Amino acid sequence: MGVWIRRPGPDLGQIRIRVKVKVKVKVKVELFKMVRGISTVPLQSFFNLADGSYTRGHRWKLVKEHSTCVARLYFS
Repeated sequence: MGVWIRRPGPDLGQIRIRVKVKVKVKVKVELFKMVRGISTVPLQSFFNLADGSYTRGHRWKLVKEHSTCVARLYFS
């Protein structure tokens, strides 16, 4: 009879890191689609392009609007 040795799998910390990386990649891809006009969600619904400023050789500097929601006053 053979001896079965249980190999340890990835721990929970490694799984969380992998999930975070996958989510970041998906967000970056969706943002790229929004900037290029490929996405169904318009870029102006979340960001505006900065006027007259260049960032590292390109003109795609995004500016986020400040929140005017009252709920932001009560939650940190």
